[in-house]
Amino acid sequence: MKKMVLAVLLALVSVCSFAETLQSDAIRVASLKNLLNDEYAPYASIYQNRDLDIEKSGICVSIAVGAERTLLSFNTVWRIKKQIPEARLALLLNKWNFNKFFTTAYSYEEYVALEYHMCYDGGINTENFNGTLDVIFEMAELFREYLQDAKVLDR
Repeated sequence: MKKMVLAVLLALVSVCSFAETLQSDAIRVASLKNLLNDEYAPYASIYQNRDLDIEKSGICVSIAVGAERTLLSFNTVWRIKKQIPEARLALLLNKWNFNKFFTTAYSYEEYVALEYHMCYDGGINTENFNGTLDVIFEMAELFREYLQDAKVLDR
């Protein structure tokens, strides 16, 4: 048993020692792309040298770096049907926001978006960044299913 515990501890130490950490002044979309693990890296691209987009399983998460406020903005967007009454959409989004704490849903024009902001004042490391992506992709999938069940998506 002691050998197993020691092996697990050594594995954790080796994983942590290889985790890359970016200081806040080094955070750019290109440096964030380098932090991606094997689950996300093949699906990542940089859009117009401005946003890091990760499109996986029919969901696109766009990540923008806000240097003035040291925030990363994670966004997903879906097109909704044109005939959806604003009041119905507002009720759906308010219900989602009331029951979820990690993301915020809102509408604009013919779209709905799911958004999350992450402060990177002290820097960011691979584990934190990829772990955040895990949660965001999970929430985005739940949100997409929620919108599909409500029959408001345009596809």
